[in-house]
Amino acid sequence: MRHWGRVKNNLDSKGRISLPPKFRTGGVDTYVLNRGLDGCLYLYTPEQYEQTLEKLQNLPGNKKNLRFFMREWTRYATDVQLDKQNRILISRELLELAGLNKEVVFQGANDRVELWDPEAQENYAQVFGQEQGLTFEDIAEVLD
Repeated sequence: MRHWGRVKNNLDSKGRISLPPKFRTGGVDTYVLNRGLDGCLYLYTPEQYEQTLEKLQNLPGNKKNLRFFMREWTRYATDVQLDKQNRILISRELLELAGLNKEVVFQGANDRVELWDPEAQENYAQVFGQEQGLTFEDIAEVLD
């Protein structure tokens, strides 16, 4: 399943948040939540997460940096179950890694959904654009 768009939701005091309907996959009530890149979390269906593991399995095991990444990639992966209100529970460890406090942006990112702190997402986009000296049009060249 492919994902796009963004939705904001609020965390409750226990670290639960409702998974927006547009990012739910029919017939799936368990997802994999993992540490993402750039300061967010990644949410996958189990099938999508298995695909990432298959890619990693095919990488050379004799490279130290790849072994480290494989360990880190699986270290934070957590199965999360939808409850009756379609909420998932985010562990304190993952909340802290992504700096999630109250409001969370669910951002579709093709094969996964990213969970961002709204301010962190805005800062990331601004800093990336400034550091790279790129415009949206520059980046969009991949579509040509």
